[in-house]
Amino acid sequence: MEVAQVLCMKGGNGDTSYAQNSLLQKNVISLTKPITQEAISNLYCNNFPASLCIADLGCSSGPNTFFAVLEIVATVDKVLKKMGHQLPEIQVFLNDLLGNDFNTIFKSLPKFQKDLEKTTGAGAESCFVTGVPGSFYGRLFPSESLHFIHSSYSLHWLSQVPQGLESNKGNIYMASSSPPCVLKAYYEQFQSDFSLFLRCRSAELQEGGSMVLTFLGRRSEDPSSKECCYIWELLAVALNDMVAEGLIDEEKMDSFNIPQYAPSPAKVKYAHKDCGYNVAKLIRAVMEPLLVSHFGDGIIEEVFNRQEGRDGSSSSALHEGRKWGYQLRKKLISSVISLTKPIIEEAITNLYCNKFPTSLCIADLGCSSGPNTLFAVLEVVTTVDRVGKKMGRQLSEIQVFLNDLPGNDFNTIFKSLPRFQKDLEKRMGAGAESCFINGVPVLTKKKACKLEVSIVHQVPRGLESNKGNIYMASSSPPSVLKAYYEQFQTDFSMFLRCRSEELLEGGSMVLTFLGRRSEDPSSKECCYIWELLAVALNDMVAEGLVEEEKMDSFNIPQYTPSPAEVKCEVEKEGSFTINRLEASEVNWNAYHGEFCPSDAHEDGGYNVAKLMRAVAEPLLVSYFGDGIIEEVFSRYQKIVADRMSREKTEFVNVTVSMTKRG
Repeated sequence: MEVAQVLCMKGGNGDTSYAQNSLLQKNVISLTKPITQEAISNLYCNNFPASLCIADLGCSSGPNTFFAVLEIVATVDKVLKKMGHQLPEIQVFLNDLLGNDFNTIFKSLPKFQKDLEKTTGAGAESCFVTGVPGSFYGRLFPSESLHFIHSSYSLHWLSQVPQGLESNKGNIYMASSSPPCVLKAYYEQFQSDFSLFLRCRSAELQEGGSMVLTFLGRRSEDPSSKECCYIWELLAVALNDMVAEGLIDEEKMDSFNIPQYAPSPAKVKYAHKDCGYNVAKLIRAVMEPLLVSHFGDGIIEEVFNRQEGRDGSSSSALHEGRKWGYQLRKKLISSVISLTKPIIEEAITNLYCNKFPTSLCIADLGCSSGPNTLFAVLEVVTTVDRVGKKMGRQLSEIQVFLNDLPGNDFNTIFKSLPRFQKDLEKRMGAGAESCFINGVPVLTKKKACKLEVSIVHQVPRGLESNKGNIYMASSSPPSVLKAYYEQFQTDFSMFLRCRSEELLEGGSMVLTFLGRRSEDPSSKECCYIWELLAVALNDMVAEGLVEEEKMDSFNIPQYTPSPAEVKCEVEKEGSFTINRLEASEVNWNAYHGEFCPSDAHEDGGYNVAKLMRAVAEPLLVSYFGDGIIEEVFSRYQKIVADRMSREKTEFVNVTVSMTKRG
């Protein structure tokens, strides 16, 4: 069993999710609070870092993730206040396997930030949260980059099911009936895994750094004792009953074993009230992904009904993605990334000419999800490798921060990491150990590139007179154009100030915007695609399918600047020197002039409508509801196809390469 691929707690917020069934783990975190406080006190007695890097390994998802982080940060704050110091900037890395529900974690970030401010008086500006997908039985971070590591209820999970368990028939874990060779195999796997864990963390922690680790364990020296194995024996009883009734194949049952080891001696004390239903839900939240991967999902309700001793049912919500729209978006942005490749190579060459860092930190802001995210990273890392080889240098350790809003689908990105790691190795011979991928869920206009930089922080104020439009248009009054420009100025200036604080002296940025060549902000080259969507919506207003008041108050939060406007704001802010500033074009239809993979999609209007749906649907649904979506994009497709058949339609991209001033 590939444990790293299938092991994860059950995601979401449903009745049987880990988020709703992890009170036990929360109690354990509270019990270990004095140990954590002592470790942090010792850290600050020996060292006083200007900023603090903390990793929570095996963070899972749900309320415990940020509960643990809040406890640690509050402890740091308390220790420092006793010493007469302020809370420093803290970077928190939340780690778990690729299948973990990072989306749920990141969506709860605003609540954590409020709790942090309430607990310590520090706002979101002082604590930066990052997701780190991967197994902790391997390197996760650059060398000597961490000060403190925490892990609770994770390290009892092994990297794989031990070899040589064929004689453990009828059991799913160590049990009183397991032969000695099974107990030995489990212990040897634990020894191998934990030794590897310690070596990796030793490389990543700075000298004097601390770790607090909490395992599920046992007091007894007998690894098959009831105190650590009984709960799995009860699950085995339910499964064996279903084998006897022909509901599960005996061969399947005999080949299934839990990849866990509860070491001795345990230092965890917990009190737990016995309730069959709650225990069954706790075990289900932990075990369902493993059971489904081995037995399929057909047995799940029955096996847990038997374990809890009563009937139960659950429902699941189906999510339907817009695959073709994202495929088109991939194609379009791939074209843009390829166009800007020489600019990126020049920026990296200049960086290495000025200094040669032993490790490199790269951020992709507005990374979105899907294939483009890691395509962009692969291009940048490959360029770093190529430039380094020209200078006779080896590829340094690279830490990549993928940033987008908390609602971005980071789960999809992280699940595609194995493919990226293979592509990385294929391109330049460097394995995954040299490149560490992190997810950063925060607004790019705040402290924590591609087309997403054209999105503004909020819909500008003062657009009441923009009736009948959803963006700047030829019919928009001057006050609307001014409001959009002023919002862009505010946002881009804040963006530059934040990046200036985060970049090292001599660090570089390459930003690509949707923009325009014209100095007219309402010109067709940047506004036409939204005007056509407004036509479809206005037709539906006329037919009574959309409320006119709703239509008149809806506006797209985007600004497409000209090269001159970008230059003006960069020079006004003053932190960066512009190296290159260019404009380029790509056709609205990502497959224009190229082979289209499906006859059904040769219609350019269809392609563009799907592309815009992938981008705009969440905004439209949040404002108008999902009842209009099919109809509005069906109409939009026909309108776009008609205009594309009669005139040239292109997106304009503005790319700027900058270096931070000394």
